[in-house]
Amino acid sequence: MDKLLRVFRATVTLLLLAGCAGENLSGDPEAVARAIMDMEWAALDRWRQGDPDGFLEIIADDYTYFDPSLDERVDGREAISGIYEAIRGQVSFPSFELIDPRVQVEGDVAVLTFNFTSSPPDSAGPKIDLDRWHATEIFRRRDGGWRLISTHWSFTRSLLLELAEAGQLALETPVFPALDRAPPSAGVPRQIVDLERAALDRWGAGDPGGYLDIIAEDYTYFDPSQEKRIDGLMAMTDYLEPIRGQVQTSRYEMIDPYVQTDGNTAVLTFNLRLYGVAEAGTENLGGHWHSTEVYRRAGSEWRLISTHWSFTKSWLEQLAVSI
Repeated sequence: MDKLLRVFRATVTLLLLAGCAGENLSGDPEAVARAIMDMEWAALDRWRQGDPDGFLEIIADDYTYFDPSLDERVDGREAISGIYEAIRGQVSFPSFELIDPRVQVEGDVAVLTFNFTSSPPDSAGPKIDLDRWHATEIFRRRDGGWRLISTHWSFTRSLLLELAEAGQLALETPVFPALDRAPPSAGVPRQIVDLERAALDRWGAGDPGGYLDIIAEDYTYFDPSQEKRIDGLMAMTDYLEPIRGQVQTSRYEMIDPYVQTDGNTAVLTFNLRLYGVAEAGTENLGGHWHSTEVYRRAGSEWRLISTHWSFTKSWLEQLAVSI
């Protein structure tokens, strides 16, 4: 029965993808959302059986990737292929679930966000009963087909605490070739980086308004303090207003910002280091983050439609000592 179900879903996926290649789906966000969902489900079903090809077959050349085992972003299909090949056949879990998946369709870009749970295999180490993740998958349509251009996976709050208690936050870092990327210097990429920096400047002074002023009504948000996604401007306002004035940073470093854009949608990925001042007057590192920000052009302005913040590997290891 399980094999029959996989064949059925794979067939549905192929039919939906074939439909996506035609003009008939260009104005049908619901059909696009179904196609994106089935692409993701099919890739994850192969992943749970140790086969990374479900993802490798749909990843674009300019792909970007974050997960908790990394201190920096993985750039490009070649780099992620090397990582996946090294673990081929080693990943195995009996079942998984996509919780509350949502697809935001913006022309030729689709942003899929969901919570993910899976039942891990038995192991000799500390037992984690259920893996729980935040996931953001960003797809772009080009030449009639959809390709995955950016991925961000991170631990939910409960899994983070559980892994820390079990002493399992010291994760092995994969080896991958580094790519040199020119910093955004003009046009849309420069606009997006400047917009993000302006919001971060206000954030470091205790003012969340820099973000609230640019968040769209249909916004989606993940961070490590949350168990599930925050949806919408109103919910995000309720989340940020109580901490107004409480966040203070002396400076920050936006590391290796990269913008993927089609002119009307922009995906900004970067690492962020936050610094504060200790009581003795010395500067200390206040956080090391992965960040994925998705912007949509609204007339002459840009609006933030999706955010995913998570801790880097080294910051997770520091947290493990203090939790």
